[in-house]
Amino acid sequence: MGSDTLLTWGAVLAGFLGVVLAFSAVRLWLHRRRDAGAAEASAETAAPSPLLPEADVTIMLMRRFQAKNRQAGVEAKLRDEHAFLVEGKDKEPLVVPALRVYQAYVRHPDRLEEVIDHYVDGLIAAFESPDPVDLPFSEVRSMVLPQLHRLDDGATRERVSIPFGHDLAIGFVLESAHRISVVDRSHLVRWEVTADDLQELALTNLGLRSERLAMMREWLDDDNAIYMFESQDGYDAARILLDDLWKQVAAETDGELFIAIPNRDFLVAFSDRDRESFEGIQRRVLTDYESQQHPLTWKLFMVTRDGVTPHSFVMH
Repeated sequence: MGSDTLLTWGAVLAGFLGVVLAFSAVRLWLHRRRDAGAAEASAETAAPSPLLPEADVTIMLMRRFQAKNRQAGVEAKLRDEHAFLVEGKDKEPLVVPALRVYQAYVRHPDRLEEVIDHYVDGLIAAFESPDPVDLPFSEVRSMVLPQLHRLDDGATRERVSIPFGHDLAIGFVLESAHRISVVDRSHLVRWEVTADDLQELALTNLGLRSERLAMMREWLDDDNAIYMFESQDGYDAARILLDDLWKQVAAETDGELFIAIPNRDFLVAFSDRDRESFEGIQRRVLTDYESQQHPLTWKLFMVTRDGVTPHSFVMH
């Protein structure tokens, strides 16, 4: 599993922050960037004294883990000002980034201790829990979910991947209460299942999970809307795979329906009915692709009667 494990730990641990505060509010995506929104929130809730630098918060996070951890043979070491390492005899090294904790601190300076405590409690639970990929397939069926990733992300050699278009692929993870694990080819052999079996199950699970979410809708005018997923659960871009949902939206849309997934944690769907709005959204997509974490692609997909397909176009 190796580097894949390190890449996915941050995603599941970030979920513990959601218990403390609703960190990702509905974004007026066409009008301001995420960073601008964070700066605005920071200005509204700024503490009288200057904010601590990220390096100090990283050290606080590491020391809190050291104080709370009771597992023998587990050590925490500072990696740099942005992250620390947790190492144990029988575990993959765990990279713990402080970014999400620091972002929450910037927005809510008076809740830093609370955020750190919840984050560390989740971290300890994740490190102590068994890896779900070691369980029989019958016990992990409900945990299987899809995640999109770039073919050039450097962590795809052993990972189970199904090509999707625009240099992207569908990968699979197991999400348990305390961790996310990447599914690789050796797991399929042991479980005696195929990649197609896994994809069918993952899309069923994602569909059930998505029924509990409200897709955001912003009206550009009386009969032209954009649709967005930004739940920050790690599967927003993967919801492009829900063909039945997008066929239904397309049937209610004037013009062709296009979908963009500039990064793993954001999806936007929009019509080409109004050329000015369409080109403005394209530019916004490119900006997000170039500036946000976990970038996927600036290229668009189109909803057809056969489902969602890659679309070739020239950026204006």
